[in-house]
Amino acid sequence: MSSSMYQHQGFVMSTEQLQRQPSYEDWFPLSCRRNSSKNNITQSLTVNICDTFRKRNPCFEYDTSFNPKRVLTKPGMPSKNDGCDNENSDFILYVHGLLGPNDEKKYLIIDVLGAGTFGQVAKCKNLTTGELVALKIIKNKPAYTKQSLVEVNILKHLNTISDPNDEHNILRMKESFMHKNHLCLVFELLSVNLYELVKQNHFKGLSTNLVRVFSAQILDTLTIIKDAEIIHCDLKPENILLKSLESPTIKVIDFGSACHESQQTYTYIQSRFYRSPEVLIGLRYTTAIDMWSFGCIVAELYLGLPLFPGSSEYNQLTRIIEAVGSLPDYMIQRGKHGHRYYNKRTTFTGEVRYSFKDIHQYSEERNKTEKPSKRYFSTFNLDELVLKYPLPKKDMDSSEIEKEMRVRRHLLDFLKKVLQVDPVKRMTPQEAINHPFISGDRRYSRNLDEFISLGKGIKKRTKHDGSDSSDAEEEIKEEELDVPPMLTGVRRRSYANKEARSSTSVSPYSRKRYGSIMSPMMSPPLEKPTTNSSTVSPSTEYLTEQAYNQNTDMVRRYRDHHHSNR
Repeated sequence: MSSSMYQHQGFVMSTEQLQRQPSYEDWFPLSCRRNSSKNNITQSLTVNICDTFRKRNPCFEYDTSFNPKRVLTKPGMPSKNDGCDNENSDFILYVHGLLGPNDEKKYLIIDVLGAGTFGQVAKCKNLTTGELVALKIIKNKPAYTKQSLVEVNILKHLNTISDPNDEHNILRMKESFMHKNHLCLVFELLSVNLYELVKQNHFKGLSTNLVRVFSAQILDTLTIIKDAEIIHCDLKPENILLKSLESPTIKVIDFGSACHESQQTYTYIQSRFYRSPEVLIGLRYTTAIDMWSFGCIVAELYLGLPLFPGSSEYNQLTRIIEAVGSLPDYMIQRGKHGHRYYNKRTTFTGEVRYSFKDIHQYSEERNKTEKPSKRYFSTFNLDELVLKYPLPKKDMDSSEIEKEMRVRRHLLDFLKKVLQVDPVKRMTPQEAINHPFISGDRRYSRNLDEFISLGKGIKKRTKHDGSDSSDAEEEIKEEELDVPPMLTGVRRRSYANKEARSSTSVSPYSRKRYGSIMSPMMSPPLEKPTTNSSTVSPSTEYLTEQAYNQNTDMVRRYRDHHHSNR
């Protein structure tokens, strides 16, 4: 650069220009000012400032490396690790920051996909191959690093030995490395999770066809994991991701809580809504706990809402007992927490009996207020929930209804065997694969129109081709949806009103009445559980479209309110 030029912070000006203060006329000639509005001038001085400078001085240059990098981590204030970490020991991520082994600049940070207990997940670009990946950065804490190394070893085993050809829907780990004292795991980049898919359908549930598609794939994964004697320990809709929005192929992710069956480290595992009875009662657990979580997921995909949305461990166990029956005595007797939930008494004949503590006794003994929980469904009877759920189409003829009911009866039997409270009697993944609900009518392989419709809706409201989950709680607008009525069996009119789309916080449990109609899916508070032994015969007595539609506002608010407590 010549001596007559001056460069500072990316700007290049001549010494003559530096000596003279530019006037308004210098920047905006008369011809420009006559045709310019205030908006044009504002744009010229802001978003188009470089073009404005360049018109005044053709030699003007700007180096984009001087652009301030947007902070992606919250909080973003440096606090530890020589300014690399925040107060929570999270590595502070910046847009266009670089990560790599031994400080190698290998991965370019594009955006953050999510954050959790163990750290953050960022969307990155491999600068060598150009491939987009998901990069998990673990917190700079020894305990988290140690547990994450278990995840690394488990995924290496599953990817190289159990599933070397990537045929069983298990997340692929590309590599792991240390960066600034943080363990980093590089994974294939996937699309949205099943929770997002159900949300796109306004939490009305998916058809039995699509439920079966996802169930078969998850079971395939669980079969491989069980054979490897590995327990996932955190199976839930958020940890089951679509490979893309083009087909309903899934991948099971997040083995951060996984363990070998013979090396159980923690007793507080599984997200509460999907926590098995044996974990709640404090028994030694097996791979059967993943099958319990799987059963909860299947029910949720079909119903659109969690089957057991417990507000506490006591409430969770209460809901389970009412829906599928009491725990066998041996579980209560051997469980570390059996005395916490059950009273023990001996009869005059010497026989030991157990009774579940009511809410008042439990609250008094635990010295905390366990508020009576209100439930969303009017019944916890699985027969009624499955068989009386709204039909997929309102104009079905008798033969179509009978075919649908046959599939539902298979689904009901399937759920009862997967959601068996006794882990010894619970179906294994291999047994479940051979169940008629999975191995029966293969209609789903020829009819995926419903998934395509949902995929289109998701594409319209995601920023990065469906791979960015940072907008998980973004409001869904009526005009953005393209979901056919055949998928849900109800019209979307209730979502057209402003209140239904409002983000105003309203209790999802409030017993809201609509004129003289009380929603058939709402009910009084749930207290002491009772075992349901009644059986409901196949029926066409379904929830009316009007009543179901009136409750959609409650569905959305309930699900969003509880999403953070899962």
